[in-house]
Amino acid sequence: MITSSNAKDFNFETGKTLDATITGSYTMKQSLNGTVVYLIGGPSTSVTTTYESDYDLVPDMNAVAGTYTGSVTATETVTVQLSPNGVISGSSTTGCTFTGSFSPRVRGNVFNITVTFDGQPGCSNGADTVNGIGTYDAGIKTLYSAALNSNRTNGFVFTGTKP
Repeated sequence: MITSSNAKDFNFETGKTLDATITGSYTMKQSLNGTVVYLIGGPSTSVTTTYESDYDLVPDMNAVAGTYTGSVTATETVTVQLSPNGVISGSSTTGCTFTGSFSPRVRGNVFNITVTFDGQPGCSNGADTVNGIGTYDAGIKTLYSAALNSNRTNGFVFTGTKP
């Protein structure tokens, strides 16, 4: 059984972070099924997932290094550079720039990430620092990441690919 009374949904269409609750069940290394209920102004949504065996891989700093392009909202595209020594830098089409760092976790194909935004008017995260996770799918050269600020009031979800 899984439950969370303080979940966050990163809404790609609006760029906003929505408060929610989650209830459901999981079978280790097989599936997770649940329901997300939005606390203000939203319907409930069913979630069904299957286990991704790439999670069992060892995170590889050299494999994840490169330049990625992807969206953080329906109207904002971001370019992110990851160096093999764990440095993050990037910019968005709204003029937002940011820097940060990433490092592999001890278990799972997951990286810890920290990003600090430079506070330009186009930055929805202002000058916040956010912390979160990222994972890399080498088969399709895609980076997935999500992070929240310390108050859990803002953050981002990024899915980007590299050539």
